[in-house]
Amino acid sequence: MFSGVAIAIAALLIPVALYGGRHAVSAEARFMIVAGLLAAGLTIVALLAIVWTFVELALFRPMRALSRAAETMAASGAGHEPEIPRTHLLDELPDHFEHMTSALLRSRRELAQAIAAGAAGMEEQKSRLETVLREIDSGVIVCDSHARILLYNAAAEQILGRTGLLGLGRSVFVLFASAPLRHALDSLREKQGDPDALDEDADFTCAALEEETLLHCRMTLLPSESRHEADFLLTFEDVTIPMEALHQRDILLGEVFDSLRRPLASLRAAAENLTQFPDMDGTKRGQFQEIVTAESKRVSAALEELDRRRRSLSKGAWTMTDLLSTDLAAAVQRRLADTEVRLTPVGIPLWLRCDSHCLVVMLQRLIEKLTDYLGVTEFDFEPLIGDMRIYLDIGWCGEPVPASEIDRWLDEALPALDGECTVQELLQRHGSDLWSQPHRRSGSSVLRIPVPASGKQWQPKTPILPPRPEFYDFSLFRGGASLGEQADTPLEALEYVVFDTETTGLRPSHGDEIVSIAGVRIVGGRLLSGEVFERLVNPRRSIPRASIRFHGITEDQVRDQPGPEVVLPQFKRFVQDAVLVGHNAAFDMKFLKLKEAQCGMRFDNPVLDTLLLSVYLHPEIADQTLDGMAHRFGIEQRARHTAIGDALVTAEIFLVLLDLLKARGIVTLAQAAEASANMTAIRKQQQQH
Repeated sequence: MFSGVAIAIAALLIPVALYGGRHAVSAEARFMIVAGLLAAGLTIVALLAIVWTFVELALFRPMRALSRAAETMAASGAGHEPEIPRTHLLDELPDHFEHMTSALLRSRRELAQAIAAGAAGMEEQKSRLETVLREIDSGVIVCDSHARILLYNAAAEQILGRTGLLGLGRSVFVLFASAPLRHALDSLREKQGDPDALDEDADFTCAALEEETLLHCRMTLLPSESRHEADFLLTFEDVTIPMEALHQRDILLGEVFDSLRRPLASLRAAAENLTQFPDMDGTKRGQFQEIVTAESKRVSAALEELDRRRRSLSKGAWTMTDLLSTDLAAAVQRRLADTEVRLTPVGIPLWLRCDSHCLVVMLQRLIEKLTDYLGVTEFDFEPLIGDMRIYLDIGWCGEPVPASEIDRWLDEALPALDGECTVQELLQRHGSDLWSQPHRRSGSSVLRIPVPASGKQWQPKTPILPPRPEFYDFSLFRGGASLGEQADTPLEALEYVVFDTETTGLRPSHGDEIVSIAGVRIVGGRLLSGEVFERLVNPRRSIPRASIRFHGITEDQVRDQPGPEVVLPQFKRFVQDAVLVGHNAAFDMKFLKLKEAQCGMRFDNPVLDTLLLSVYLHPEIADQTLDGMAHRFGIEQRARHTAIGDALVTAEIFLVLLDLLKARGIVTLAQAAEASANMTAIRKQQQQH
C-alpha cells in the first residue's frame, strides 16, 4: 500500500518537472509545487499508516486471537479465553464466539457423560480384568506375532522392570534369553494346525537378560487364522531362589552321604565282629566298643549338622510379605472374636516382614495358651524396633511364664496350617525365638517374639516441592541431533520419552549436577503413565538451600543413592532409540551431554522441545511456561516441580501440540525439527534483546 502511494507521488512529480522544463517556470515556483505535492503525499502516507495501524489493532489482531482460541479449543478440548483488545471492530463477534465455545464445551461434556454412561459395563469388566492381572503373582506378557509387547501386568514389571527395558511396543527378546523363547514359539506354531495338539502349551526355563534370575515360563498361542501371525501369551515366575535351594539341598545330601559312609561302615564292621565273635578277649572287645562309641558320636554330629543346615535352607524358602503391626493385631483379634480375649494395639505401628497367615495362626494359638495358663483375657500388643528386627510384645498384668512351660508350647502342632507344623518350626522359618520376661512397667510381663523388619520402615516420604524458575540455554541446538531414518516418520508413529531433571543449580558448565531424573513413554499417541523411569542421583556435592527451595530434594535423600555414572546408563536403556521430549529441553540436555564421557555412552537421540513448538504455534502468547501452557490446554497438574510430575505434565502438553502441529501441516519429525530450529534462532535473538 505504501509503495503504491510512493509511486503515485512520483507520478505527480514527473509531469511537474517536465512541465517546468517546457515552460519557463521559475525554479522557486517548481520547488513550491514539488514541495506541496510531496507534503500532500506524505500526509496521505501518514493517514494511511494510522488507518492501517488502527485496522491491525482493532480488526486483524482480534481476528488472529479468535483463530488461535478456536485452534486451541479444537485440539485440547478445553475452553480458552482469547486475548482481545478492549477497542475492536468485531462488534458482538467475541461474545458470540464465547457463547459458541460454552455451548460446544457443554455439548462435549454431555457427550462424554453419555459415552461414560453407555460404557459403564465395559469399564467395570475392564476394571475387573485389571484387578485380576494386578493380583496374579506370576508375570503375564501378551505379544503380537512379531514378539512386540502388547500388555503386561504388575508382577511382570516387578520381575523384569528393574532394567528399564520392559515397555509396550518393545521386543520381548530384549528381556529373555532368545534361544529357548524362539524354540518354544516355533514349536507351538508348527503344532498349531495339528488337531491333536489343540490348547497345547510350551513349558521351558530361561534366564532374564541383565538380571541374575531364572524364570520358569509357559507360552500359549492366541487364536489366529495364520500360524505365523498368531499373538502369544507368556506367563512366568522367578524360580531363582527355589532352584538355588534345591541345588544347595543336593549339595547337602551329597555331603551327608559322603560324611556318613565311612563311620557307618566302621559301625557295621564293629557290630559284625562283636556279634560273630562273642568269645573274643576283653581287650579287642573294648577296642570295638570304642569304635562303636566314636563312630556313633560322629554320625550324631553329622546328623545335627544336617538338621541345622536343613532348617537354614527351609527358612529362606518361604514367601515373606510386608505387614503393618496394626494389621497383624487386627487379624489376630478377628480370629479371637468368638472368645472373651481382647488384644489392644499400643505404641507406634511398625512394618515387619513375615509369612503373615502363619504368624497370625501362631499368635492366636499362643494367646489362647496364655489365657489357659494365666487366666488373663486382656492383652496389649506392642511392636518395638531394635537391631533390624521388630520385637512383638504380648503384654499382661502378672508374672512371666516359666521357660519350661514355653518349651512345651514350642512342640505343639498348629493344625490350622498345612502339614501341621509346630510353633518351633514356624519360628525357625522367621529366624526367630520365643521367651517371656518382665515388662518395663512394674507388675506386668510380656511374651516376646522377634521377627524380621521390613525395608518400608526407612523409606523416605515424598517431599512437597516449591516452584523452580525457568531457564533458557539455546546454544545446545546448534547443528541439532541427527534424525537418521526417523526424519520422514510421521510424528504420530514415533516413540517418545518425555523427561525432566532436577539439579543443584542452573549452571551445568560451572559444576551443577543432576539430583533427580524421570521419564515417561508415549507410544502410538498414548501416554503410558505406568511405564516411567524415576531415580534420585547422588551429585557428590552439596545442594544449595536456594535449589532445595525449588525442588525439595535434600542431601540426606541422595546420600545413599547411585551417582550419574550408574543412573544415566539406566536412563539410556529406558530411552533406547526414542525421541526425547522436554520443556526447555536444552537445559536438561546440557546436563546429559556433559556426562556422556564419564558414563561411556551418548544421548544422540532426536530432541523436541515443547517450549519451542508452542512458540512456533502461538508466537504472540507471552506466557510459555509449563504452568501457563497447562492452564491454556486445560491439563491438571499433579506433583508439580518433581521430575516425574513435570515429565507427566509435559507429556500431556506434547500430545496436544501434536494435534496442533498436524493442523498446521507439520506431520513428520523433520518438519517439527525445522520448526524448532527456526524458533531457536528467534528465541536467541529475543534473549539478546
